[in-house]
Amino acid sequence: MDDLEKTTAFYQHVFGCQEVETTRTREHLSRHLTDGALDFSLIKYNEGTQLQESQVSSAGPCIHHFTIAVENLHQAEWEIKAYGCEIISDPGVISIKFRAPGGDRCRTRAGGVLQTIA
Repeated sequence: MDDLEKTTAFYQHVFGCQEVETTRTREHLSRHLTDGALDFSLIKYNEGTQLQESQVSSAGPCIHHFTIAVENLHQAEWEIKAYGCEIISDPGVISIKFRAPGGDRCRTRAGGVLQTIA
């Protein structure tokens, strides 16, 4: 992600997305956006990071992953693994990032659609 602000503005102005939150977690800055039905994350990793999940994105700007909210995270993890999906989250991370069949980068977490910033 070269320019987080410009990319955010694009999704806000073109698709009506709203920022949910921006946080610094482990070795990256994560901006979560939603249109009310779809949540996605724009991520900028710290230069030189060695996190496993930082190595799965393309070298240039991209949407890092999309998120699917589930009621039972443990059941979802079991089903993800049963499909033979590659888990790309570092151990101990609460949400699960994985490669879906076909290679898409996804994340699942407990709960419903993210709420927008008031």
